[in-house]
Amino acid sequence: MHHEFTHILNQKKPYNTAFNQITESAYVSGDWYFVDNSAAHQAGFVTPYAMSEGTEDFAEMLSTYITNTPEQWEAWMEEAAGTPDDPKNGRELIEAKLNMVRSYMKNSWNIDIDKLRTSVLRREYDVVADKINLSDLTIK
Repeated sequence: MHHEFTHILNQKKPYNTAFNQITESAYVSGDWYFVDNSAAHQAGFVTPYAMSEGTEDFAEMLSTYITNTPEQWEAWMEEAAGTPDDPKNGRELIEAKLNMVRSYMKNSWNIDIDKLRTSVLRREYDVVADKINLSDLTIK
């Protein structure tokens, strides 16, 4: 849902396509499903699907960021950074793209993605904890 909504936002106000150039040589088009999560992270992508093309990368970046806890995000960033014996630059690439997403959302829509993430995660918790009745959307 968040991924597709990002596409709608981008249709109304396009993002800076310099975003696509950060990992331009690593996009794999339709072959993204051959890549596992760890390899995607180390290549500078938050998911294998993000490797398909720039527009999907942008949508995956925002949707993945706002639907996962800071702890989960940091675990992926540590994985993207590699190990001391085999350092990767994936973390730096992801962080550069995240900064562009952060700027786009703030400058185009006046939305702080950290506040948005807090709200999304709180609402997810409320649904899981059965605090919201999804049959009629009342709050218990």
